[in-house]
Amino acid sequence: MFGEEQVKGKAQAAQDSSGLHLLRASLARWRSRVLVAQASQRRACAVLGADRTMVRYVSRRPDGGKARERIRELASQRRRFGYRRLHWLLCREGWAMNHKKFRRLYREERLQVRRRGGRKRALGTRAPMAIPQGPNQRWSKERNVEWHYIAPGKPYQNGFIESFNARLRDEFLNETIFTSLAHARQELEAWRHDYNHFRPHSSLGNRTPAEIGTGSTGKLNRPGIAGGPNS
Repeated sequence: MFGEEQVKGKAQAAQDSSGLHLLRASLARWRSRVLVAQASQRRACAVLGADRTMVRYVSRRPDGGKARERIRELASQRRRFGYRRLHWLLCREGWAMNHKKFRRLYREERLQVRRRGGRKRALGTRAPMAIPQGPNQRWSKERNVEWHYIAPGKPYQNGFIESFNARLRDEFLNETIFTSLAHARQELEAWRHDYNHFRPHSSLGNRTPAEIGTGSTGKLNRPGIAGGPNS
């Protein structure tokens, strides 16, 4: 049953003036249908000051079932990817879809990435470093390796490695349960290969490091994809 609560629920998805306009039109259609149940359509529209074509309007927009299915598959494989990166992956497979339509389907399928909780802070004070009592107990000092720390709370001083560490932790370490050291090495090697050959990087123009090395454009040619431009 089409109710006012369902219409108002669309307000959460409306983020611009066009979305607000669609919401108002949906509310007007709902009120017209309520009055039509008690009076004629002509009289109900006259009372509301609405055009009858708005009440009779039926959306002809395709459902996009195949595209929705593929988006769900990508989201299940890349659980920590937002709609931008998923859109890039879909386009690389040959699908013709602009970012606005993709975001609408992504939002309707409720695939938003959930935010993780805050990082747990260690309690207590740090223990002082033990004084070495023999050779090879502090190799950095014996080999004259100088330590350079970034200032607390300023990760941008080492931005590249801090960004990589965040991706590694969020997309791999927090998503994988290791059963053994050999399993951890195997999974890490698979993630490294995916990171360099398949994962799009926004800093590289949505291409992969391997594509940058070979001069590729980053578009995969896969004819015959269901729902894609070549199907």
